[in-house]
Amino acid sequence: MHTTFLYRFCTDFSMVLADRHADYSGDYTYQFCMDRFSTLDNFLLSTSLFDYSVVCANVQHSADHTSGHDPIFVGLNLS
Repeated sequence: MHTTFLYRFCTDFSMVLADRHADYSGDYTYQFCMDRFSTLDNFLLSTSLFDYSVVCANVQHSADHTSGHDPIFVGLNLS
């Protein structure tokens, strides 16, 4: 249900989730005791920024991230 609201918000305000990028490499952003996995975290970008400036997006998984939330990186070309 929350996904429907999020997608509607993105459509209504011309926003795009970073994980929609063609070069996105991420399977989950949150894990609980390495037993349950989900995508809770993301970046919202304007449609024009997404279309013209995003060059990559990915999630970094590491045992050093003790919160369960893994960092998301978005590479931008802002020349």
